[in-house]
Amino acid sequence: MKDIALQPIEVYLKKVLGLNVSFGYSLNYDDVLPAYLASAFVFYGMRVQSRDFLLVGEGPDTEFSPSQLKTRLETIGKQLQIPVIYTANSLAKDSRRDLIKYRVSFIIPGQQLYLPELAMDFKERYSGEKPRVKSLAPLSQVSALHPLLNRTYRDFSNTDLFNKMGYSTATASRVISELSGLGILSCKSINKSQICSWTSMGKELWQRLLPYLSSPVKSFAWFSGESKMAVQYPRAGLSALSLFSRIAEPEIPVFACSVATFKNLSKTLDSRPYAWHGSILIQAWNYDPDLLGDGFSVDPLSLYLSMLDDPDERTQICLEEMLEVFTW
Repeated sequence: MKDIALQPIEVYLKKVLGLNVSFGYSLNYDDVLPAYLASAFVFYGMRVQSRDFLLVGEGPDTEFSPSQLKTRLETIGKQLQIPVIYTANSLAKDSRRDLIKYRVSFIIPGQQLYLPELAMDFKERYSGEKPRVKSLAPLSQVSALHPLLNRTYRDFSNTDLFNKMGYSTATASRVISELSGLGILSCKSINKSQICSWTSMGKELWQRLLPYLSSPVKSFAWFSGESKMAVQYPRAGLSALSLFSRIAEPEIPVFACSVATFKNLSKTLDSRPYAWHGSILIQAWNYDPDLLGDGFSVDPLSLYLSMLDDPDERTQICLEEMLEVFTW
């Protein structure tokens, strides 16, 4: 890109994160950065609230791979002592996936943004004295994914979480506190109850949540596949992904269960830290997968999170395909 189109970025950040952004003039670092960096990129100052960032786009006739971008942007950030955000007019989904893997902050207006630390900082600055959240607690994650999967965004109270989700009073309060602390919920007190409304819906909500979501998989082991007791759990991993995409079903089936169930299985069934002929793989999840799944398979959004770090390129392509056809 010969220059950075600032207005689409401003509109996109306002829409997705509710941020008011201001930009400085185009910056020249010929005397500060090595020539191979200064000439390869376009630089703009960007201010959100009282914090400054450096918005960086590739210059004319320049195109780097995600791994090359990672190295160069890290060098720029260290040299200039300022957080760096990469931007482009468009970017292929596999490149975006790789940038996320490398934890490179980026904004692609109208497509996707990934701000692992910066997005958290933005929302904290808008949240006053609300608790800071690095990643959502397991049941907070369940509560956030539930409306996305069911496409229902009705107002709810802490009593609803207690009655419908089976949470304790303390857990319901923590869930509301964490989600409102991110600006995901807007809450008000009525007759000693907190009535909460979602501030975003659909794909916009997913994008705002993504920096705070984590893999539900706590641990895993291989069990004897001869026991009927072991296969009553929902399919997970590649077994589940084969239901949502074109990827082949794995040779060793994968299932998921809660941590408590996993501990009981480990006491009653033969389990090992490696696969063997006739074995099955069972994952212990931080939350009961049946809270969001249909009993036969884990839900697609939790599945995506559980496999986001899988190094297999085919897996990553199929995960992206699964999200593309997901009905937001």
